[in-house]
Amino acid sequence: MHYKLKVMSIEQENSEIKRIIAVKPRDFKFIPGKALKVSLEKQGLENLNRFLTITSLNNDYYLEFLFKEYPRRDRFNEALSNLKAGEEIIISEESAGKLEYKGRGVFIASGIGIIPFIPIFKELKQDDLLNGNFLIYSEKSKGDLIHERELKHMFGKNCSFILTRESGRDYENVKLDENFIKEKINNFEQVFYVSGSNGFVEEIKEILQRLGAKSINVEVIE
Repeated sequence: MHYKLKVMSIEQENSEIKRIIAVKPRDFKFIPGKALKVSLEKQGLENLNRFLTITSLNNDYYLEFLFKEYPRRDRFNEALSNLKAGEEIIISEESAGKLEYKGRGVFIASGIGIIPFIPIFKELKQDDLLNGNFLIYSEKSKGDLIHERELKHMFGKNCSFILTRESGRDYENVKLDENFIKEKINNFEQVFYVSGSNGFVEEIKEILQRLGAKSINVEVIE
């Protein structure tokens, strides 16, 4: 089934990330962490699409999507980045993504890999189930962090923010490697969630396996 949604607003989250707020279809439900196929009803773009992660909650009256701009990748991504309020997007129920919450554990994200985690965190917070989870989030600089204030409010002391190209108070300027993971985590029997580029996911997965982790759930974001 396809739904045609009117865009309520489109805003710049940071220098690379945009937020689309669209009218939500009545009784529409989704699995937090999954991405839905989005297309545009514009000439020349009929056969193009992109999977975008919904970052709002099921009980919100709107749908929120966060996405990284790729204006030079192709015509569709350029058109998506240039959307205006009042225009329409088309979503289908076809979903993508492997991430689903399987119990308390450690979430490890790099870059836009944080995006599919956000709706999971929101739902856990809403249901008072976030306590006991831990977040490690790595970015190049403070300006690249997504939902920083909201994430810190959610996790309190149970999170670690890493900046690889910048230093600052309340941030760790280190490499997210085996030594860092061993320093932060002492229980490898719990569930692990890893999201980011293919290279990042494979590297962290190998580290966790060496350290004895058995339940590792991954999502590759390109």
